[in-house]
Amino acid sequence: MISFKFFKETETVSVNLNGLKVTIPHDWKIVKLSEVAKVGSGRKPPTHNGGDIPVYGKSLLGFTTKPMVKSGKVIVMGNFPRPFSPQVVKAPIWIPSGFLYIVPKENIVSAEYLKLFLEFLGPDIILPSGSSVPRISARRLASLDIIIPPIEEQKAMVKIFQVFDEALKTGEQTANLLGKLKKAIIDTRLQKNYPKVKVGNVATLVKRPPQNSREASSRTISAAQVPPGTIYLKAEDIGKIDKKTKAKTIFTSGEILYVRQNPQLDRVVVSTFEGSATADIFVISVNKNKILPEYLVMILHSSEFLDYAERLSSGSVLPRMSWRDLSNFQFPLPPMDIQRNVVSSVVKLDELQRLKITKTRLLNDLRLHVLNQLITGRVKVNIKQ
Repeated sequence: MISFKFFKETETVSVNLNGLKVTIPHDWKIVKLSEVAKVGSGRKPPTHNGGDIPVYGKSLLGFTTKPMVKSGKVIVMGNFPRPFSPQVVKAPIWIPSGFLYIVPKENIVSAEYLKLFLEFLGPDIILPSGSSVPRISARRLASLDIIIPPIEEQKAMVKIFQVFDEALKTGEQTANLLGKLKKAIIDTRLQKNYPKVKVGNVATLVKRPPQNSREASSRTISAAQVPPGTIYLKAEDIGKIDKKTKAKTIFTSGEILYVRQNPQLDRVVVSTFEGSATADIFVISVNKNKILPEYLVMILHSSEFLDYAERLSSGSVLPRMSWRDLSNFQFPLPPMDIQRNVVSSVVKLDELQRLKITKTRLLNDLRLHVLNQLITGRVKVNIKQ
């Protein structure tokens, strides 16, 4: 079993790294990327689907007859670096237009370590300063300063982040599985043979504009802050509040927030706090003698409603749901005791999914912190067999 030994470096030197002042261990080096790797730009392949050499892409783009890189490992990244996601792939391979590639000298720097180092730099450092167009050139990439630890320490770092990445992958897969199970329960319950009602029979659109500057400057929620596919909106979900966001409707705890733009994104929640919403969010109040707000949110998460919303908004440049169309949607409404049972089971899955997502987010934050510590050598690591 592999274990790791961590220790603090006592002999360090201060260096300039792409405009950043950092301290690294005295036996580590800083070199230009071009000194330890071949850097190039992708090109259109000579032929498509005429050979057995894969053409790189987010999904396989086909095959060609001639490799751009014949052997070894290759780091590939888009020349528009947002989102920033360098990948390590194996040659032979052809790299198409729109991508940059790096072929490292593996006896000096491993591809996996170099990928981690690029993640450490991030797009803000990699992009040329003053650039009006966020694009990275091969020349810019080749000119970057790279920290080169001894190869054994590179291997140790790579092993650590393999553990992190496997845990993150497992967490994401579990959260996705819980989400699918939750959706399946919602869709199954919706098909029960109960009398149908319209949304407008059990819910009303709230029109409650801010009455004063205090209300107008309260916690204002925009569409981007409403998470998809979940039941509740909690304060910790919304992150940083943009004080320039203009409020249109005041909402209270227990009211529903429905994002009317791009309804296929499935953004509807029960709020657990008071605040205000922007114009692209419907604030909905329910008749609690007839329906639980959580149950109506489940209905609006259902496949049947999402199909309905997509049909009504398809063909629009900016798809959006009108209140008239939303209020006319019909669904089977069971008695309150049945609603409570259904909501209870779905909310349990929702909370489990939320917990997994939160843990995954925290693990990713920890990964970034550890990356900063190890890449600069503040903390060093060796593998113990």
